[in-house]
Amino acid sequence: MSHCRLCNSPNLETAFEFGNQPIVHHLLNSADEHFDTFPFNIAYCPNCGFMQMTSFPDREIVYKNYITLSSWKPQPHAKNFLERIIQLFGLLPDNRILEIGSNDGGFIELLHSVGYFNCLGVEPTQDASEIAIKKGLPVTRGFYGLESLDDYRKLLPEPDLIVSRQVIEHISDLDSFLSAAHAHLAPTGGLALEFPDHTMNFESLDYSFWEEHVNYFTIHTIRQLLSKHGFEIFHYESTLFSGKCLFVFARRVKSVVPPQYEAHNHNLARQYIRLFPRFCHDLHQFLGSHKNNGDLVMYGCGARSCNFINLTGSAHFFDRIVDDRAEKQGKFAPGSRLPVTSSEDLEPSVSVALGVNSENEFNVIRRKRLAKSFSILPPSNLLPSFWQSMALLMNG
Repeated sequence: MSHCRLCNSPNLETAFEFGNQPIVHHLLNSADEHFDTFPFNIAYCPNCGFMQMTSFPDREIVYKNYITLSSWKPQPHAKNFLERIIQLFGLLPDNRILEIGSNDGGFIELLHSVGYFNCLGVEPTQDASEIAIKKGLPVTRGFYGLESLDDYRKLLPEPDLIVSRQVIEHISDLDSFLSAAHAHLAPTGGLALEFPDHTMNFESLDYSFWEEHVNYFTIHTIRQLLSKHGFEIFHYESTLFSGKCLFVFARRVKSVVPPQYEAHNHNLARQYIRLFPRFCHDLHQFLGSHKNNGDLVMYGCGARSCNFINLTGSAHFFDRIVDDRAEKQGKFAPGSRLPVTSSEDLEPSVSVALGVNSENEFNVIRRKRLAKSFSILPPSNLLPSFWQSMALLMNG
């Protein structure tokens, strides 16, 4: 890809070149099992400020099966999101609601629980969509965009609201996705999005990229993108989930006014990119000091934690990864080839890198009675001191 996915500028700048990397949620059955790799490169657009992956695996490979289902993660923020949707859009029980990327149907179940039954979920993965369909939920399997719009119009004409949670960061063809949403919605329809807030990455020096996240949005870049496709943001707010995420609420407008593109966090983005080698050097020194004092394990075999190990070249510091999901135990993480074991055999004296959501960190520490632990996933009060100091210096 040679042009910006948001503003179409040809002047993309290389931000990170991580070489060839695996799809981290495709866990291995043995330490020596073969895994495919793909170029993992991220570019920055100085014209609009958008950070994006320039090459990525084919979506049919990545999303054939999701393997890690949404229902595995506690999502208390989902109720807050729905409450805000009802408040801001004045939804009535008979309003039509389309969810794009419905996974195994958790949000549709939440809609049903408060009286909204005129819904349709679209989900591309086989495993998640089958689970939702077996539960009797109105979910169909497929990708959403202009090429499939006629099919979805037949299933749910002119929805009053389109909801998409933790999806738009995965979409490689943003123009097709949002053009379809604008054309599909009722004339007075609305759009509610939830997605990771990349401003946190700048503020906290978070380098836990993920090969599925081909887009790294801030409120500034998402505003430009939505404006380009005929949507106007009238409210947004942030919350904790897998880091920091944004709730964005937009209305459909009749006339599209091309945005005046601008790189809002230009200096911050450049400094964030420039600091990565120094960050890795200091991280390795820190992990080495823990490794010298005994075993060092990663708690949580998630996409952010596994990619953090791979992209920072830190696999040799860790003895294993522990995870509470039985489905992951006995597997091996692609890239690092670290074994994934149960957290039940975790000794309190072992040094533990917490690769869990920040809102769950202290629950893990108390439940496992951990004596030596630190976080590797911002935002967190438990980041190592070198990390906190570097972020403070950058933002000072």
